[in-house]
Amino acid sequence: MAPIVALIGFMGSGKTTVGRRVARLLDWDFLDLDDEVTAQAGCSIPELFAREGEADFRRRECAALREVMERDPARGTVVALGGGTVTSPEAAQCVRTKALVVYLEADAATTWERVRRSDRPLARDADAFAALLEERRRVYEQTAHAVVPVSGRPPAEIARQVADIARAWEEGPSTDSVSETDS
Repeated sequence: MAPIVALIGFMGSGKTTVGRRVARLLDWDFLDLDDEVTAQAGCSIPELFAREGEADFRRRECAALREVMERDPARGTVVALGGGTVTSPEAAQCVRTKALVVYLEADAATTWERVRRSDRPLARDADAFAALLEERRRVYEQTAHAVVPVSGRPPAEIARQVADIARAWEEGPSTDSVSETDS
């Protein structure tokens, strides 16, 4: 099976931007899990949240993740997960056993600035947003094989670091423990 690198982290941490760059650096495919979910549902994430609620959205997201992790592409794939994907224990276990999981660690100020004017259902209030990030931080850390700090760093630099981690992992993956990486 071709290698998979899964990028996790809070909304606004740069998973899609960095993921596209990592895929280019490695000459791999790129996939955004949010795009998979919306394509299957036939509507946007805000519409799904409004129509079905967060719990049903998370079930859809987990099903889409399982499907993506079971594909057997000809070459490696970089997958950007939604900010809440790994809050489901089933999703966290699935991605951790099938992929190299890299947590793009960002602070609340950075992520809030990036998403505060968006239509994201969980980005309506700065204090609630920061509290949600803190609530999820432990799950991200527990799910990740590697942690890459992103605040104050350009996407190209972050992507090079993630690509280096992916290359090293391909040489001899270690999926048992989280390793912190600094630039």
